[in-house]
This record gives sequence, structure tokens and C-alpha cells, in this order.
Amino acid sequence: MKEYIIKILSKDNERQVLQHVYVVMSIATLVVAGIIGLLSNQLGQKLLLVAITLLGMFMANAVLWAITKMASDNYLGDELKKARKKK
Repeated sequence: MKEYIIKILSKDNERQVLQHVYVVMSIATLVVAGIIGLLSNQLGQKLLLVAITLLGMFMANAVLWAITKMASDNYLGDELKKARKKK
């Protein structure tokens, strides 16, 4: 687990790190909601709503990043390539 966290955090791409955080948090919340749901049905349902919200944020974030990347590649493609080569 520690190696996985180090691998994820060492990436330069912040979008990928953010996406991994959303997925891990939603899965962890889903598991906790299931366990808590055995003890308290109402609290388990509230935690399930949190997990579903996190998955929704993951999906929305993925779509927004895809749209942003597509727009930047289509409209600023040559300028971005030149800027990346200068770095």
C-alpha cells in the first residue's frame, strides 16, 4: 500500500493523482458505509450518499479534464507544443 501511494504521489500529472484520490475515497467510503449499514441503517445510507457523490465528482472531473484537453489541443496545439519543447 505504501509503495502504491508513493508511486501515485510521485507522478507529475496532478489530474491523475486527483482522479486516484476520488476513486480511493469513494471505494473506502463505500466499504465503511456497508459496515456501518449493518449497525445503523440510516447512517449507512448517508455514507452511501457520500460515496455516490464522490463517484459523481470523479466522473465530472474526468469529463471536464477531457474537454479542457481537447479544447487546448485543438485551439492552442502549436503554441502548446512549442511551449513544451522550451521546458
